[in-house]
Amino acid sequence: MEGNLGENHAGQLHRETAEQKANRIIAQELARLGWEEQHLARRLKSDPGKLAIGARLRRETTLPLKWIAARLQMGTTKSARPMLHHWMQYHAKQPCTQLYFQPMVLTPFRSRRASC
Repeated sequence: MEGNLGENHAGQLHRETAEQKANRIIAQELARLGWEEQHLARRLKSDPGKLAIGARLRRETTLPLKWIAARLQMGTTKSARPMLHHWMQYHAKQPCTQLYFQPMVLTPFRSRRASC
């Protein structure tokens, strides 16, 4: 149903659909890691597995970080934000597209002062 939502649908319906997608992603990632739901409570807030799940949720859903941090039991939004940001920067799959400029041709430096 998430592909059929348009501008006329209520925000609550969009959120429910995003939460369903997020729960599906969490289930996939837990299965991939070989974890069960209760492992989220036992693991550290900065566990690499939790960070990987959180990063995927940030990329693929529109849910707020507050929801993600609470669902994955990563602590407060204030503590989860820098951990996830660092994780996403370090583990980026695609390098950022950067502008590359040709180096300027430098001319020899001439002193503006008169030589004595």
